[in-house]
Amino acid sequence: MFEDLVRRVLGDVEKDVRRRLLAELALLGRESVVPRVADAVGRLVIKSLDGVVAAAVKTLSKEDAGRLAAAYLAEVQDQLEQFSAALLDYLPHAVAVEQAKKEWGGQSREANAARRERKLWMDEAKAEVRDIFAAVAGDETVD
Repeated sequence: MFEDLVRRVLGDVEKDVRRRLLAELALLGRESVVPRVADAVGRLVIKSLDGVVAAAVKTLSKEDAGRLAAAYLAEVQDQLEQFSAALLDYLPHAVAVEQAKKEWGGQSREANAARRERKLWMDEAKAEVRDIFAAVAGDETVD
């Protein structure tokens, strides 16, 4: 995915820069994104869906169980869409922090100011994550 994305978005970037970027992204994927994030979130969502289906099948007709499970999954999808929207708002602040660190250093006044700004948006993204897991657990969501 990263190679296609980099080629499509940054087609004119130097070959050496592209190679270094792809190596960094591949390392991130191998060490963090897949083993930690994707596996944990995927397991949680599937296990919650299994739990809802099991509870519905125990107490409802086959048709009603199917309808309830589909509605549950629609709610989880709605929460994921809200999370994606929050991430779109957060992204420029994450870029600003990394750019400030690159230009002025990790402990600079500029980097710290960018971190404070990012924190506000990070809290919003975390609230959306809480809503996702609240929905998965069958609890009330904030929005």
